[in-house]
Amino acid sequence: MAGKAPALQAALHADQRVMPNDFPPVSTVRGYFYAWRDDGLLDEMNRKLVEAARLAEGRKAQPTAGVKDSQSVKTTESGGVSGYDAGKRIKGRKRHIVTDTVGLLLSLVVHSPGIQDRDGAPDVLKAIVQRYPSLRHVFAPSRQIATQSPAGQRTAGMQDPNCGMR
Repeated sequence: MAGKAPALQAALHADQRVMPNDFPPVSTVRGYFYAWRDDGLLDEMNRKLVEAARLAEGRKAQPTAGVKDSQSVKTTESGGVSGYDAGKRIKGRKRHIVTDTVGLLLSLVVHSPGIQDRDGAPDVLKAIVQRYPSLRHVFAPSRQIATQSPAGQRTAGMQDPNCGMR
């Protein structure tokens, strides 16, 4: 891992086009990033960092509740998923996220903004089912509450924080 440390620092750098001269070439950084992403290393790093942060907060390592939301954001024409959100009049992407109750990112799924919030919710929930088996409740705005969970059961765990506990 000693040889990978500069690549890790570079991969975390905000703008790879203006990396410091002592970092590896952009193509090397990009190669490490794609390899780590495809191998699940970045997800595993996030999971470990979430656990460490939760323990530092005096909480259990595994979250039992989360918060789901989505946001449509404008993008440039440079590749990736894109579309048009007619409701918000935004051309770009829609990201669906689940955070724990502290605000730490548990899962992220990017869609075309043409996908309704309630239709994107099952995808992000499917992404966290195995990673966080202790997650029992996911709070979401009422527009995002689906009628079924990823496994096909009713969504007793998906609750609207504006409506109180159900």
